[in-house]
Amino acid sequence: MVSWRHLGTGTFCAAPAIGPSWQPIAALDSSPAGASVRDVDTVDPALLKDVDLFRSLDDEGRAALAPWLEAEDYPAGKAIVRDDDAGYAFFVLVEGQVRAEHEGKVLEVLNPGSVFGEMAILGDGHRKASVVAETPVRVLSMFGTRFRQMQAAHPEVAARLEELARERAARVQSTES
Repeated sequence: MVSWRHLGTGTFCAAPAIGPSWQPIAALDSSPAGASVRDVDTVDPALLKDVDLFRSLDDEGRAALAPWLEAEDYPAGKAIVRDDDAGYAFFVLVEGQVRAEHEGKVLEVLNPGSVFGEMAILGDGHRKASVVAETPVRVLSMFGTRFRQMQAAHPEVAARLEELARERAARVQSTES
């Protein structure tokens, strides 16, 4: 008998039901390289109060959103997403600092409460910048299917994300000129 263990954004490992040795299944592994392997953490809805994007949600709205997020940890220097890769997840930075860069130019330094990854999900499905951990970081990730549910359930959040994506797209374009 086989059981499944969740390793991160869309990543599962098969494991014997009676033993701790987990074997990754590469075909299912879509977690960014370097994310820590962990059981799915329960995300405390109170964490979302500190995220500008979710401040308009009441406690009930944040509680409904929290189970759609998964915690992932990255060491300093690790790329969380890479420019031009396919992007199926959206991220909320809850600890540490990251930098967004495009063609070697730093676009933005992000701190806890910031979000990234929205451009790929809202756009053509490809990352427009790399995001690299400056310090050890913890992010909350939301896979695309849940992201679409969030858009439908909270159109005010979706509207703010779309505006952020437009602002960031303009920044990326300005580096290409």
